[in-house]
Parts: sequence; structure tokens; C-alpha cells
Amino acid sequence: MKLNKPDEPAKDDDETKMAALRASGERFGRMLGVESDPKEAIKLVEEHAGHDWDRTFGPEVEVLQRELPLRDERAAATLEELRALEEKRRATKPYLIVPASKGPGDRPCTSFRQWTMQDQVTFFASLIFMAIVLSAGAGNVYSAIQAEAIPVFLENPILAVLLSCLLPSGSVALHSFAEFLETDRRRHQYNKLIATLAFVFLTIWAFAFGLNFQIGDDTLYAAPINGPSDKAAVVFTIVQLMAELFSGTSLALIATHLHRRYTKDSTIPNPEAETLDRQIAQAKARYEPVQVRQRAWGRLAQLKAMRALHIAEMKAWFIAFRRRCEELKKMIS
Repeated sequence: MKLNKPDEPAKDDDETKMAALRASGERFGRMLGVESDPKEAIKLVEEHAGHDWDRTFGPEVEVLQRELPLRDERAAATLEELRALEEKRRATKPYLIVPASKGPGDRPCTSFRQWTMQDQVTFFASLIFMAIVLSAGAGNVYSAIQAEAIPVFLENPILAVLLSCLLPSGSVALHSFAEFLETDRRRHQYNKLIATLAFVFLTIWAFAFGLNFQIGDDTLYAAPINGPSDKAAVVFTIVQLMAELFSGTSLALIATHLHRRYTKDSTIPNPEAETLDRQIAQAKARYEPVQVRQRAWGRLAQLKAMRALHIAEMKAWFIAFRRRCEELKKMIS
């Protein structure tokens, strides 16, 4: 069984039609005979060959000439729509974290009394120490501002209080950033990053504290103003605040992690993403590949060339036919 490509008529079918056209042209040429005016006869042969070819292949040519520009326009519009949908899909989260509805198949939310003792203690300790660390950080910022004796803050202490609230607010913001991550794997990586930064700053803080304060040593000397210890004091202050910031964030993440163990929040596919996936699939189904349209344009060019070739062949055949007839006539005479 012979298979043909889409939009490509069978080659054998074209050859069959062309053979019928040649036979029709030869019959017409013989009807003209050799007595007619050569120029006029050749003109009639060409016209007959063209009309005969149009009668056979004309409908296909007409359809291609009318449909191909429209097909290209539809393909361009569909391709533009497809690219817009794909861009929108890339910007859409594939999953959503939502609380499950209270249905018969849902796992009930575990009450706090049913938590393990270790998780209860860790959860409470995390919240308590988070509040202590962030309060201490805000207090350190407030005391550092007031120690500088800047007039605007001395006259309006509330401004120093508001400025010191930036540290606990920043810690809460860092904790909330995890909600923007799409997968549990990325959230886990973010949690490990925060824990690592907290460990690093706490380690640096321990060394900086040891360089500035010695436990059990009462022979501390005040460094002169603008002396060598100024840089150490600046580093110690920065590290102190960063350690408090990331420690508070880490404790909040620990509490959140424990709470999620006993809640019924679930990760579900994003309905908007599913709708976009269906629209993308439909657009791909409507999109006509470039190769198919190129074959159709090639078929149109092939038909035009076939028409010109058939007319030229019929003209050549008729000229040769007249010449043979004239030679036979001379031989007979």
C-alpha cells in the first residue's frame, strides 16, 4: 500500500491526468491538420492546452491561491497566541498550598494536646526565644541610637523606637519569604540557608564577644575614643544585629515547620496553570506547522510550472507533427 503525505496528491494521479491532457491535445492538433495557418494553429494549440489544463487542475490551483495566505495568517496569529500563553504559563505557579476543606475524606487537624512532648516543648521554646531575641535586637538598636545622642532622637524617642522595629520586622519578612517558594524542596533549601547564616553569624558573634569581653576578668580597660578598638566595636555591633536577625528567623521557621506537621494544609495543582496547559494544547493543535504550509506553497508552484510545461510540450508536439506531415506529403508527391 502506498502512503502519501498530507496536501500532496499522488504522483501517479498527476501522471494519469497529464497523459489524458496530452492525448486531448494531440487529438486537437490532428483536427487542425497541416493546411491551417501555422501561426494561428500554434496559437490555438497553446490556448487549447491551457484551457484543457485549467479544466483539470484549475480548481486545485484556485483553492491553493485563496487558502494559502489565510493559512499563513492563521498560523501567525496562533503562534503569537501560543507564545503569549507559554509566557503566562511560565509566570504561573504550578502548585498552591491551601487548607483542605472539611470533607469526609480529609485528615482531621491534630490538636496541640496530641502533639508529641518534644514537639510541644520545641514549639513553645522557639516562639519564646524568638520573641526574646527579636526584642533584644530591637532594644540594642534603640540603645545604640540613643548612645549617639543625636538631638532629633533625644527630642523624639518614638523615632528611635520606630527605627528599632525594623530588625524584628525584617526577621518576620525573611521568614515570610519562604511562602513565595513553589515547592517543598525549595522551601527546605531556603530553611537550610537561613539556618546556615544564623550559625555563621552566631559563631562570628562568639569570637567578637570574646575579643571585647572576658568572663571572670575584672581588668577591662576602656579603649580611647577613635582608638584601635573602634573597628572591632563596629564589627561587633553589625554581627550582633545580624545574629539576632537570623536567629529570630530560624526560630520562626522551626515553629512553622513543627506546626505544619500537624495541620492539614495540602499542595494542590494550580487551577489557573491547568487551564493554561489546556489552552496551550489547543493552540498547538490549531497551529499548522511551517513544513505543511511550505509543501502547500510548493504544490502551487509545481502546478504553475506543470501548466507552462504542458503548453510548451503541446506546442512542440504540434510543430513536429506538422513537419512530419509535410515530409510525408512531399514523399508521396
